Amino acid sequence: MKSLTIEQLKSLKVSDWVWLIYKDTDYRRYAQIQAIEGTRLYVWGRGLAECEMWKYSDYGIKWLAYKNKEQAEGEANKEKPTKELSECYAYAQSACCTDDEQVYWLAGCIMTLTQVIADMMGIELYDLNGSANEARLQEQRGEK
Repeated sequence: MKSLTIEQLKSLKVSDWVWLIYKDTDYRRYAQIQAIEGTRLYVWGRGLAECEMWKYSDYGIKWLAYKNKEQAEGEANKEKPTKELSECYAYAQSACCTDDEQVYWLAGCIMTLTQVIADMMGIELYDLNGSANEARLQEQRGEK
């Protein structure tokens, strides 16, 4: 996700919270805006003994702000759950090829839940097992 624009940052009000990234370091934190004075923004967050002052002129050079942590990290984490959710779905799909009614029911629940999570995250699952599982399922259903 893109960081807030300078215009969006300037439109924030005292008491609003933002996710800050300090560009010189790996340090990140939620911070609450305490005061806005001309070209300066004062923030405070957990772990700070006093307010920090940030200049708008340093924005994008020394620091960035996001509406929340999820926006800052959303793009970086998007691929990981795609692979893991696809693997979970494929594993459950392969377990559907059983005569054990409880395993079959549980595998169906896992597949459904995995698909719901993927849909909520806007992730399209990819097919790891391909037509092999589909062929086994068709055979079990007597379609072949």
